[in-house]
Amino acid sequence: MDLCHKIKNASRRCGTEVTEVLRFCIKEKSENKNSTVFEYRPNPFNNSTQIIFSIQETTNVRLYITNIYGTEILELVDNELSKGIHNINIKSSALCSGIYYCILETKDRRSHIKLVKM
Repeated sequence: MDLCHKIKNASRRCGTEVTEVLRFCIKEKSENKNSTVFEYRPNPFNNSTQIIFSIQETTNVRLYITNIYGTEILELVDNELSKGIHNINIKSSALCSGIYYCILETKDRRSHIKLVKM
């Protein structure tokens, strides 16, 4: 029995919501070895949020935020990062309330998540 299954069963018994943990587990399990796990919290956010991603090898990484039209609003990372988990904190004073996309690019992958700012 894997971790995701155990968490799901525990949440049923306790009556608690663990959707964020389950989503993280499902993403991690379904990705291949060279890909990334990519999420943010809190979701939605007000004043600040934390982008969390992991990379499986040292590589060039570009992480940026666009509006719903695809216009780049904010560049967060554009350099080589070592393998492992990375946390990027964003103070959202530069962003108005709305929907944005955070895009993570590596040499062999491009992923995105939707950000909701209240």
